[in-house]
Amino acid sequence: MAFDIDQIFQETNGGLDIIRWYVKDIDDFVGTNKHFRMREADKSESCAIKKTPEHRYIVTDFGGGGSAKPRNAIALVQHEENCTYGEALKIIVTRHNLSFGQEVQSLYTAKFRKEDANPDEKEGLWEFGHLEEWPDSWIDILFSRYAIADVEYKHKHIKEEGRKKAVYDSLKLLLTNQNWHPLSSYSIVKERKKTIVESQDHYPIVSIEEESTINGKKTKWKKIYQPKNKDKKFRFMYYNGGDRYFLHGLVQLRAKVEKLRDQKQKEAKSNDDTSFQREKIKLENVFFSTGGSDAINKAAIGFECVYGASEYFKLSSSVLKELRSLAHNICTCPDLDYTGQRENLALCFTSTSTNYLDIKTVDLPVELQYKTDQYLRKCKDVRDYLNYFNASSFRNLVKMAKPMRFWDSHQALDRDGNARFKFGRPVYEYKISIERMLNFLIKNGFGRYETMPDFIEYIHVKGSVVSIVKPEQIKSYVINFLRQWYMEEGLIDTVHKSPILSDTHFTQLPELELDFRDAWFNTQLMYFPKKTIKIDDKGITEVKNEGSGCYVWESQIIQKPFSRLLDPMFNVLEQDGRFKLTMLNNDCIFNRFLIQTSRVHWRKELEDNLDDLSSEEIEKYKSENRFNISGPNLTDEERYEQELHLMSKYYALGYLVHRYKDPSRSWSVVAMDDTPNEDGLPQGGTGKSIFFEAIKQVREQVFLNGKKDKLFDDSHVLEQITRKTDSLYIDDAAQGFDFEQLFSLVTGDMTVNPKGKTRVSLDKSESPKISISTNYTPGKMSGSLLRRILFLGMSNYFHNNKLGEFREERTPVSDLGKSLFSAFDDNDWNNFLNLLIQCSHLYLSTSQIEAPMKNIMERNILADIGLTFLEWAENYFNNDMGTIDIVIPVKIALEDFKNSANMNKYSAQLFNSKLRLFAQFKGWRYNPKDLLGKSKRFSRRFPAYELDHKLKTWSKSIDTVAQDYFYFQTEKETGGWNEVNGAKVYDPTFKTIPADGFPTPVPGTEKPNFT
Repeated sequence: MAFDIDQIFQETNGGLDIIRWYVKDIDDFVGTNKHFRMREADKSESCAIKKTPEHRYIVTDFGGGGSAKPRNAIALVQHEENCTYGEALKIIVTRHNLSFGQEVQSLYTAKFRKEDANPDEKEGLWEFGHLEEWPDSWIDILFSRYAIADVEYKHKHIKEEGRKKAVYDSLKLLLTNQNWHPLSSYSIVKERKKTIVESQDHYPIVSIEEESTINGKKTKWKKIYQPKNKDKKFRFMYYNGGDRYFLHGLVQLRAKVEKLRDQKQKEAKSNDDTSFQREKIKLENVFFSTGGSDAINKAAIGFECVYGASEYFKLSSSVLKELRSLAHNICTCPDLDYTGQRENLALCFTSTSTNYLDIKTVDLPVELQYKTDQYLRKCKDVRDYLNYFNASSFRNLVKMAKPMRFWDSHQALDRDGNARFKFGRPVYEYKISIERMLNFLIKNGFGRYETMPDFIEYIHVKGSVVSIVKPEQIKSYVINFLRQWYMEEGLIDTVHKSPILSDTHFTQLPELELDFRDAWFNTQLMYFPKKTIKIDDKGITEVKNEGSGCYVWESQIIQKPFSRLLDPMFNVLEQDGRFKLTMLNNDCIFNRFLIQTSRVHWRKELEDNLDDLSSEEIEKYKSENRFNISGPNLTDEERYEQELHLMSKYYALGYLVHRYKDPSRSWSVVAMDDTPNEDGLPQGGTGKSIFFEAIKQVREQVFLNGKKDKLFDDSHVLEQITRKTDSLYIDDAAQGFDFEQLFSLVTGDMTVNPKGKTRVSLDKSESPKISISTNYTPGKMSGSLLRRILFLGMSNYFHNNKLGEFREERTPVSDLGKSLFSAFDDNDWNNFLNLLIQCSHLYLSTSQIEAPMKNIMERNILADIGLTFLEWAENYFNNDMGTIDIVIPVKIALEDFKNSANMNKYSAQLFNSKLRLFAQFKGWRYNPKDLLGKSKRFSRRFPAYELDHKLKTWSKSIDTVAQDYFYFQTEKETGGWNEVNGAKVYDPTFKTIPADGFPTPVPGTEKPNFT
């Protein structure tokens, strides 16, 4: 090594800094006799620390089982990180940023250099440097912790000082017997440069040397194995061509069985055993391993193994037959990852022979995946397993191994013990194994899952796709399997009759924990039959979902013709609080629909501003701007308003497509008519329902009729909702619909009460997003309501003309040329799905885009004001009357309204709220803040007006009293309200009020003193 181990202890305070990584308060125990816990899970304080004469700290664990073993800081890291000595050094220097860290890191890579090739060194020349002895550090790298421990146990009779050498010698011999040899270096000549790669103490280079017949000629070749090479494609290299279809270990296996048979035959001969049959002498188990690393670790704990030279090797029926002649059981132990499980299943179900069904699968425990190796990768194979679990536990797993064949058979005998025949053919009896049947079903993806709280159903997992199945479907799966494999009729009849394939035994299937998340705060996966699309704030990509650990319900795969990703149809940029829309492509029919429903100024653009043009000019303009959201016949502000309407629809679609419920972005999407009829009444038919129909094409949606009286008084109204429900759509909400009752459903949990079933509560992350269409305003728009609603404004571009208020009638079908969704061809679907994908990306990458609220707010205000008050106010407040930009006593205006509306009982509080709404509707300022007192009221002392109700005349009192006033400011503020003392006060005349109302009032000339 380029450094001395003492340097580690010198730079870490004798190792105390290293120990402190695991025990934060270790300083409290140094120099004391107090014990401490190494980890929170420990039940008691069973560890102690002391300092050696060499100034190194030692930790002893008295509660770890077995004898207490003192460990210095390096050994402690080995133990805690479950790694080799060299790996512990690497962790320490990296974690504690030691001065010689780079020198240590270099020990874990090959020494690499290039030089000019000598003239006599031919192109492609390989040269190898061989080591006479395996370095002990390589044994620690190649073999797992408990594989070494198992060999050590077998040498327990040797004294401790010689035991380690015996263990390492045993493992080195094992490697040599497997034709593994240590290399000091190898070199290759390429393009007249000689590349030399040298091994190191913590970077092994192994030569696996074999001989096979290639093209009729015996050829010796090598496979160069570098287990620590970071680049997987260089981890294995072949010299002299190699044989990628070679089965490593088969030669050694044949030799071992022959030796065993020779031994047993010799014993039989000495015992005069005439019944001895040589071919029946077999090994108990032989493993068909996934690779050399797993194979040598299984070999270390006593199992015979063979493994393919590359991924090209396939276990043929002839080789399988030979392996069956050498061992009673052919076993596999697949990796826990998706690829390992898939390949093992494919092997056991190889259709060329039913013998593959007899291969036994040793299942590693699922909890192994929750552990990590020193590179923080999920553990998955036997080598990983033997770093955490001992060899005995693996042997127990082998005992539990089961084949895919779930039945046994033998020829049926009659009462006399003779073989039975039927129609001239031998009769066989079959027996079904419950355990093996369950194993067959589990391996084929069957299990149970809690689809709702306390409600478990049977499921079938195929790849990453999950479907709910019934018991009869599971039974059909088994019978269909037997038919497809052309099994005997007697076996199929036995399965038909067997009580094993019933709900009683299916309840023994494991309850699976599956991750169905397809959305995170900044990511969305969209599943199609042949593709999976990943959408995030960075962009849109196609990904492989199999093996990702994410699962999808079969019902949630979008069964629409999606062929490929398209270029963007639009671009949205945000700058200085404004959004800029650039339309790139409007070929998508649904995009055209969105454009038309956003053209709130279509009458001005396509009618009013074209009236002076010729019919040809009108037709040309309409043709050129048929689906143009930013027509040239509009002002900049009008174009921007329409663009904002369209962008808000894109944003809302993206929000509804995204399954993740972000607590900071939780809304109900409410679609309303932006442009009402001239009489101010709602009309419908503008496309609101079609907009939400789009979500139904890609998400599971529950429909509620918003016209139903007291909709949410029904305790079962949400009974159709499950964990798989994405969208709750309330169609055509009636006037007076209580939007505030949805607040808790938007941001909180959702209680579902199915008829005849247990009431369940869905967490807010599982409950669906809510959308509503309505022809009416939501009523009182409080701040809390506005925070929870994402409004969409729909223009009346699409409309019927039953009342004759338009020049024509226009529907989506007549304008777009076909019905949306029902008449789509494959190209239309691909365009539509791409649009939704792009809308989802917009939502994930952009801040909230709100629709222009002016018209929507005005409609809401008008509904709150009411027609009676509005008619009076429009007549009462105008320049001709002299009642604007002037201070008016509330009492006078209220009496005028009560007289005009024939309402004797009308509170001043309600009247003031109507005044405030009317000012908002007109765009005036109501009671500027400078006029208000501490009580937030515009109240002053001033001569009082009294109305003689009998004579209907006003009189002014000499005495001053505190009165409430109001003020409508219609013009922009110029000098501020500090000069309010000069404001005029409205003064009614003293004339008798005629029966048809008050006469035209005349403003007074007094300048009241408000001080």
